[in-house]
Amino acid sequence: MFDAKKCFYLIVVLCFLTMSLPLGLWAEEGAKDRASDQQKDESQQEQASTQDNPKISFDSQHYDAGEVWEGDEVSHTFTVKNTGTAELTISKVRPG
Repeated sequence: MFDAKKCFYLIVVLCFLTMSLPLGLWAEEGAKDRASDQQKDESQQEQASTQDNPKISFDSQHYDAGEVWEGDEVSHTFTVKNTGTAELTISKVRPG
């Protein structure tokens, strides 16, 4: 005899099993990619430590303008300094 409730549960279990298998495989691939990226980052850091590089530093990284009303102008100056050994080029600035 056909039992709709059992059929529904069977479909749910099958859907879960078919969805969880690919997710597990993707997780393994993601872990491998992260390990590879970490190795690349480490080698780039080693190269960077032996070369002349620019290094940017700021007097402060955040500014709280407080309460600002529509139409008010807000201005703040960030002091930027190159503490590295090569020329620092700032090519794009955008508000955060």
